[in-house]
Parts: sequence; C-alpha cells; structure tokens
Amino acid sequence: MALIVEPDVELICTGMVRAFLDSRPEPFAQDVHVDRRRPAEMPDWVVTVRDDGGRRLDVARWQVRIGINVYGPNNGTSFDDTKTLAILINAGLFDAAIGAPVIKVFNQTTPVSVPEPDDRPHVYSSAELIIYGSEIT
Repeated sequence: MALIVEPDVELICTGMVRAFLDSRPEPFAQDVHVDRRRPAEMPDWVVTVRDDGGRRLDVARWQVRIGINVYGPNNGTSFDDTKTLAILINAGLFDAAIGAPVIKVFNQTTPVSVPEPDDRPHVYSSAELIIYGSEIT
C-alpha cells in the first residue's frame, strides 16, 4: 500500500531559491549560500529557509509556512541590497509555484529588518505554500 507523506519543505524551497538566484544578473544574487541553517562561518551572502510547520489539507496536500532570512555582508554593504535580494526571492518563489510539488504561494510578508549584534544586514519574510506530498511504498 502506498502512503502519501509530508514533503521536505526546506529541501524543496532551498532548491527553488538556488535555481532562481542562478538566473539573476544582480551582483548581490551571485555566490549566495542557500541552506536550512546559517553556516558556522558566514559567507558574504546567506539565505536560510525554515519550515515553520503547517497542516494537512487532504490526502495529498499540505499548507505550510516558511520563514526566509537573508543576510548581507558585514562589510558596510548597503542594507538596500539585502532587502532587494529578499524582495527578489519573494517574487521568485511566487513565480516558481507553477505545478507540483509547490502549487500555490500566498500570504507572503514583506521583508523586514532584523537587528543583528554586529550590524550585519539581515531581513526576514515569510510565506505560506500549498504543497503536494510524496508517495512512498
């Protein structure tokens, strides 16, 4: 008997963000470290995607919320570039939601500043997704 299980939302969304950034020409969209967590040694540009949970809608679909953190370099870089990168990522996620496994992105929040002790530019946003599960046997 096959089961439909909840998808790995972080894996799916980090892949979507990486693919989107690979298509962008902006200098601040190049060489961005994208993962579930911040690395111990922070490169200049970092994006993390966190699964904030959700609920099962039916046998095959889940409604989940994700949190997206964007960190700019701690070298006097403008906060504006960090916020612009976050805005681009939000737009890219929205546009990427065409078909499985992510079938809808909604309730996106605008990126907001998060104070860091070292004044590193950091912005946070969130979104909700409708996503298909995976079949396992």
